[in-house]
Amino acid sequence: MARMSNTPDRSPGDDLMTYIRLSGRLHRMIRDGTDEGPEGEAIRDQMDGPGDRLTEDEVQAVKEISALLGSLYRGPSPAL
Repeated sequence: MARMSNTPDRSPGDDLMTYIRLSGRLHRMIRDGTDEGPEGEAIRDQMDGPGDRLTEDEVQAVKEISALLGSLYRGPSPAL
């Protein structure tokens, strides 16, 4: 995913923040078991544009944030 040139109405980081916001919504839907319907698909579609414009560093940040969201929504791990 390579960063395209910014348009005048976009600031660096706009795509990252949009992607994170949508990812949070999708993670909540996954937690609730409602991500497989039309709304979940629409969110995934909305993530495509911003996702395509993320820098490599932003992609890494998104992966880390996504892993954190997933662990938060799954709840604490049982004690060993």
